[in-house]
Amino acid sequence: MACYLFAFSSVFSAILQWQAEQLEHQRRAMFLQLCQQQQMAAAVPKPVHQGILRKHKADRKARTPFTEHQLKTLEDKFNQTAYLTLDQRAELAQSLNLTDDQVKIWFQNRRAKHKRLQLASTEQIRLQGMFGFNP
Repeated sequence: MACYLFAFSSVFSAILQWQAEQLEHQRRAMFLQLCQQQQMAAAVPKPVHQGILRKHKADRKARTPFTEHQLKTLEDKFNQTAYLTLDQRAELAQSLNLTDDQVKIWFQNRRAKHKRLQLASTEQIRLQGMFGFNP
């Protein structure tokens, strides 16, 4: 009788091991599929509406790229505080030879980027916990 129980427990143990391996394989496949879907969604081109390629008015001011010094100063100030007072914004704009609006928009965009990065980090941690491994 003990021999039968030993054989049964060995078979049962092997079945459980196989099921665990199958579950891990399914988790990995689902995770990789999710990653591929996210990559493909990011690569899909946006549609052109009514054949118009321009997004803005013709009289709009051309984009002015920031210098490395300006970007470093803006990033340093953002790391101190994500929101500027009117006086801080005016002072920073003057010191960097930018308009108040350029500084205001840069900070708005930087806060949006910060939020986006935090959400992506949180989602990555959630997925790692759900699937139980690092990709």
